Amino acid sequence: MSYIKRLILFMLLFYSHVKIKKLFIKISNVNIFFAEAKKNGKKEFFLFLLNIKKNSQQKKTYHITKRNTINKSDFLYSLLNEEGNSSKKEYKNLKDEEKYNIIQNIKKYCECTKKYKRLPTREVVIGNVKIGGNNKIAIQTMASCDTRNVEECVYQIRKCKDLGADIVRLTVQGVQEAQASYHIKEKLLSENVNIPLVADIHFNPKIALMAADVFEKIRVNPGNYVDGRKKWIDKVYKTKEEFDEGKLFIKEKFVPLIEKCKRLNRAIRIGTNHGSLSSRVLSYYGDTPLGMVESAFEFSDL
Repeated sequence: MSYIKRLILFMLLFYSHVKIKKLFIKISNVNIFFAEAKKNGKKEFFLFLLNIKKNSQQKKTYHITKRNTINKSDFLYSLLNEEGNSSKKEYKNLKDEEKYNIIQNIKKYCECTKKYKRLPTREVVIGNVKIGGNNKIAIQTMASCDTRNVEECVYQIRKCKDLGADIVRLTVQGVQEAQASYHIKEKLLSENVNIPLVADIHFNPKIALMAADVFEKIRVNPGNYVDGRKKWIDKVYKTKEEFDEGKLFIKEKFVPLIEKCKRLNRAIRIGTNHGSLSSRVLSYYGDTPLGMVESAFEFSDL
């Protein structure tokens, strides 16, 4: 290797070492590493807290959090401020163990990547499948074909069941899809394929009532179940009283489905999403997460 190549290689290695050293802090048994990256032309830092304490009873733990561009020297001082101390002199006088205690208070992104803890939920029965509670996690998938194509739907549903799916969802946009669902169910039963089906309803409460005769679960979207497709009308809801008047119309359209599903032992899923909030909700809450939550609660409260 020529002298020039060696010199260039040495300079690159030296620069990398300085860069890492600059972004690395060691406090007792905790290493803090700031990894720099660019996203859309903007500098950002990723902070890694590595607990390297060697203890047979304690495994290594890793904590990762993301911050905007940050001055490394001010990081621990900012944490100290959160504890109620504002003097940089006090920060400098802290021992390594005290600094580590400050770091420990940071909320972990993930307690453990090798196990999970399920939240307590109520058991719900969908056909011959029970979900929630202490039941095993059910696998639900969705057919990708046109619901009016009975043969293809039956083939996909049978294939999904063979591969381990517990529940299959079909989209039911209109009357033709609802009518085809009757034939799909009949053919599945004739082939001894017993698997709960879910109807994904769009825009029309009447279709949901038809689907309840066939499907074990009905999925409704609060954003379009009552209001239908967005008309983007200019009506503005300025007060809570004006907004709440719309709930009467929801009750009129949604309660019949609730009563029919209770009678036939069907489940109902309220599946909201941010992309299809109703014009009414957008007018009052705007394009916000709160609007999405309130949209779901309007239906669940019934």
